[in-house]
Amino acid sequence: MTVAGQRFYLLQAKDWWSFSADVQKRWILKWLREWHKRDEGSALVAIDGADVRLPLELLNEFTGTFADRSGPNCFAATAAMAVCRSSVQNLAQARDLIFSWLHQEPFFRLLKAHHYCEVSVYRGIDDQRHVEPGDVLVWYTGDQVARHAAFAVASDHVFQKHGQGFENPWQILKIEKVWYNTHLETGGHVALFRMKRQ
Repeated sequence: MTVAGQRFYLLQAKDWWSFSADVQKRWILKWLREWHKRDEGSALVAIDGADVRLPLELLNEFTGTFADRSGPNCFAATAAMAVCRSSVQNLAQARDLIFSWLHQEPFFRLLKAHHYCEVSVYRGIDDQRHVEPGDVLVWYTGDQVARHAAFAVASDHVFQKHGQGFENPWQILKIEKVWYNTHLETGGHVALFRMKRQ
């Protein structure tokens, strides 16, 4: 079909099911990448390559990519970065971890095991000025339930995965694009975790 001088193909179910599973997967991933390119929340940020607080190899490998299945979530993405940051020897563990679905309790156990401790609590977006690369941010609801986590790659940008679906990429966003204001407006807060110096 042609609309406003542009040609479009109307994909029907019979056409879709005639494709191999590999073609279907490649088509979906290409569509998702194009769709997310238009996402105004996505950001490019200059990351200090000399900053030892950042697991650059893992960031470069996963930023802007999609999981091949549903399951990996924000807690797994954040924990993987924290685990890798604590020691480059943990890279293989971090690569396995990032593909997991991780519940809050094991997430907090991993943070503790890798020497992260809560250093402050924020109740508003203006408080983000204290964020440093390598910090972990955790968004809580008013009932004190951890709902989201992200890993700081700069003072104003985080690596995160919004959701556990395969259509949600691992991405770097400005903190205010991730900030869960509805949680803050209903008594929630953001906790900042930082690795203790050894």
